[in-house]
Amino acid sequence: MVTLEKIKNATSEALQRYSIVLEYKEALEKEQSEIEALKNQSKSAPSFALDKEIMERGKALPGFRHRLVTLARESKGDIKNLVNQANVSYYLDNSMKNDEDLTNLKTEIEQAISDLKEKISTFNNLVDEKADHYLEEVRKTGFNDLLKQVNDPTYYGLELQDPTQFFNSTKPYNLVAPIQLDTIIKKEK
Repeated sequence: MVTLEKIKNATSEALQRYSIVLEYKEALEKEQSEIEALKNQSKSAPSFALDKEIMERGKALPGFRHRLVTLARESKGDIKNLVNQANVSYYLDNSMKNDEDLTNLKTEIEQAISDLKEKISTFNNLVDEKADHYLEEVRKTGFNDLLKQVNDPTYYGLELQDPTQFFNSTKPYNLVAPIQLDTIIKKEK
């Protein structure tokens, strides 16, 4: 099992192996900086001794660079292995999956989504029942019979439409669970 302590140990060991590379890198940068300072000094006050020092120190730079690259290459495999052994991705993933706060809240949210879907279903069933009830109330008033009589082409032929025949309670009144909820739930499973 990957622990934070194992990650710390692997990091510490990798840094220890990389420290010689850092030491050379810092020394090389310092040497380059000092040579640049000497060059600037030589421009303002040229002297043979100063130019000789610049040349001698400049000749050593390629050797230092080569040694730095060699050290970096030699430690590269060890450092890579240590970083891989730390298995940080597994630690992060496992920690997130087993976090009690996240697990509890996720369970609450899943229950709330389930409750919401159940309430939406109950609401939609109630909409259908109420629509049938109100349609029946209107029909009991005789409204439908009146429309049939006035629409008869023999007498009036008004051609009025009967709204009770075309009433669709599901379209404007029914609810649907937001599609995002289904998408979120599917991602988790």
